[in-house]
Amino acid sequence: MWPHYPAYCSKWNPIEHKAFCHITRSWQGVVFDNYQIVKELAEKTKTKTGLSVVVDFNDKEYVTGKKASTDFLESMPFEFDEKLPKWNYSFKP
Repeated sequence: MWPHYPAYCSKWNPIEHKAFCHITRSWQGVVFDNYQIVKELAEKTKTKTGLSVVVDFNDKEYVTGKKASTDFLESMPFEFDEKLPKWNYSFKP
């Protein structure tokens, strides 16, 4: 089963989670006036073990309130989590 990370929840991605503390340190004490400052400071992030950060902005506008059809939901091989079915689900190959 492959986990899927919901939109705006990348901090739950284990790879990004390991980098987030270092990126946060780069941003400390800075006022974000624009996206370019965020990008430049994040890309300056480096660690002793060789971690470096590449930033790319996604300018796509996502439609909200769109619902999947019943046929699609019934044919997709995934399972919803018992506790948080709206947020947590896994795909089965």
